[in-house]
Amino acid sequence: MLLEEKRTAFLHNVTHELKTPLATISGYAQIIGEREFDDLEFLQRASKKIRNESERLNEMVTQLLALSKYQSLMSNSSHEMIDVCPIMQSVCEDLLVLADPRHMKIHLKGRPYIMQGNPDEIRQLFMNVVNNAILHGTPGGSVEIIVDEKITVTNPCAPIPPAIADNIFEPFVHSKMEGSSGLGLFICADIIARHHGMIQFQERNGHARISIKLPRQKHVGNM
Repeated sequence: MLLEEKRTAFLHNVTHELKTPLATISGYAQIIGEREFDDLEFLQRASKKIRNESERLNEMVTQLLALSKYQSLMSNSSHEMIDVCPIMQSVCEDLLVLADPRHMKIHLKGRPYIMQGNPDEIRQLFMNVVNNAILHGTPGGSVEIIVDEKITVTNPCAPIPPAIADNIFEPFVHSKMEGSSGLGLFICADIIARHHGMIQFQERNGHARISIKLPRQKHVGNM
């Protein structure tokens, strides 16, 4: 698909995905705002739905702004020598607050992985991938992360339909799921492309795995 066609398709999807939660919020608000409305049970359901859709809308807008920022700064992105293992360690520590309510553990095994890259973008890459593993992983399971010849993030999961698995890095694939903007892995693919790396997804035997390879610099820790 040509670049302009991709851009047009993306803008079409953005318009649709933003309108959906707005329409839901507006619909519920109109019902509960009617003068004769007195259904407490429906009010509780509506309140929860409005809250969830508002959170999804906020996450979507946040991700869109992040994507816009990345794309606008793409040509000016400064790269430096970095070790991605400490960055991943920091991400794991920060995301424990999301894993704990789902009774999930995050296990990291790694060694130095030296590369030329933008540390902020690499951090965002890892944040999105690990957050995705927590959000879509089986509650009570573990997110297993290995930083070695490549970077892998594995989590237990329910079976994933081929329509999702085959398009996992396209925008809005997960957007119908609670707490998901549908843009996290799309942004990951964008960051990987700018760093001339590779990212792959595989689901097998009840486990989902994302594998990342980024160009490494020759370094004693990489031998």
